Amino acid sequence: MSRLGMWVAEIKSQAIPQGHARRIMSLSTLINTFGNGLFMTVEVIYFTLIVGLSPAKVALALSIAGGVALSFSVPAGHISDRFGPRDIASLAMVLEGALMFVLLSVHTYIPFLLVNIGMGILGNISQTMRMATIAKLGEGEERVAIRAYQRAVTNFGISLGTVFAGIALAINTPIAYQLLLAGDAVTFILAGYVFRKMPFMEPTVERGEPISFQALRDKRFLGATALNAINSLHFVLQSVAIPLWVVRETTAPRWWVSV
Repeated sequence: MSRLGMWVAEIKSQAIPQGHARRIMSLSTLINTFGNGLFMTVEVIYFTLIVGLSPAKVALALSIAGGVALSFSVPAGHISDRFGPRDIASLAMVLEGALMFVLLSVHTYIPFLLVNIGMGILGNISQTMRMATIAKLGEGEERVAIRAYQRAVTNFGISLGTVFAGIALAINTPIAYQLLLAGDAVTFILAGYVFRKMPFMEPTVERGEPISFQALRDKRFLGATALNAINSLHFVLQSVAIPLWVVRETTAPRWWVSV
């Protein structure tokens, strides 16, 4: 094999994960995060400047939805232990896609809040199931490598989604934003369908076995969770404050939000 062929083979081996389950999970992650990139870039712009909700109400709704979703992390873990992560994750993504279609018809605050709470809960459930799946796909350093690869796929998917979101921002018409939201809904459903092709993973807890709250008694775990929650606050700035500042307080073109 030539040096070029060896180089290409090496890149391929690094870029494409080994094993059917890992490839399926990576494809589902790519599809899902591409849709996330579409949505997170334009949601605030669409619902404030097109629908007419106030920035304060949009920010409050997203904050409430995030808090409610966070409270479902532990119950989602118990669901994964009892029923296995594959089917629950797939169903959660499909339902999240359905709610995204519902979001297209929302024009007032309360429905906006309720739909975002539902999407937040379902998103948290599907993410928890993904983490449970990673835990079952490998151990030790192998598990860390799988998690790192999924993070790289996530970053790439979101970045790719923001590029397409920039097109809608440049066009700046209601139909352009609505097509983008519909596209995100489709990616949720497609990602759920792909994830359903993962091999079934047996539950780790028998039905009827009492629920354990051992994690809630681990102070280090709770401390790390609290710090992670604080660190995640930058998403509010990234998805709410900065887009509105760029559009309303600067002369930069709207598509700059996608950057």
